[in-house]
Amino acid sequence: MRNSQVRSSTLRKSTFIVQELNGEKISGIFIYNDTTNKTIFDPVHFLKFNTTYTVNATTGIKDMFGNNLDK
Repeated sequence: MRNSQVRSSTLRKSTFIVQELNGEKISGIFIYNDTTNKTIFDPVHFLKFNTTYTVNATTGIKDMFGNNLDK
């Protein structure tokens, strides 16, 4: 799935994971913009200074045609 609109209902905490390097998951909401095809993550709490975070998007994310996100 490249350059396709994402089915926003498939953007959830099990398919779009934000966490610290120690594995602690960061809670928040995902906001998908249909015009720009970009997702914004809005954390529930402020992120820590001088801390590295990883973001993992899984193949559970689907486009408007039901195709899974490419690995």
